[in-house]
Amino acid sequence: MTFTISKDFEFSAAHHLEGLDPEHPCSRVHGHNYVVRLELTGPVSGPGTGATDQPGLAAALAAARATWGEHGEALLDTDRRYTPGRPVRVLIRKRGPRYDLDDRGEAVRLAGAPDGWLVAAQRAVEAESLNVNRRGVVFVPAVEGRDLVRLACRVADASLAVHAALLELDRER
Repeated sequence: MTFTISKDFEFSAAHHLEGLDPEHPCSRVHGHNYVVRLELTGPVSGPGTGATDQPGLAAALAAARATWGEHGEALLDTDRRYTPGRPVRVLIRKRGPRYDLDDRGEAVRLAGAPDGWLVAAQRAVEAESLNVNRRGVVFVPAVEGRDLVRLACRVADASLAVHAALLELDRER
């Protein structure tokens, strides 16, 4: 799995061009606006980067699934934290052969929803190819046979990314 961090920097620069006719618009001081995006991509490493690093999550899910028939749900802790004492939890619901995994909107609830929050949240979940709805819920549907622990980790990672993006958006305003 890879992780991408990006930051846009906006700046303006002014100049004038010498040797032009004084009536030419570029002979006067004028400016241009620029946007530069710095983007770093690399492998995720360390604890919590895959299902094998999540034995507690895998065991909790297996225990919950053992009690489910055609329907069931469990709210599972991951090893991730929004802040100290604020764990990232993923809700997994089974309805027949289908599953829904989501963060219950916790990232947005904790970080707030400043102007432009939905666009920022949508950009944040793109790295995990997940979804975020207008209520701020980070989610992914799945079917029987998918690696639910891995998907739960991806939902947790995307939820953390949304939380961080919204805090940054709020700081910028």
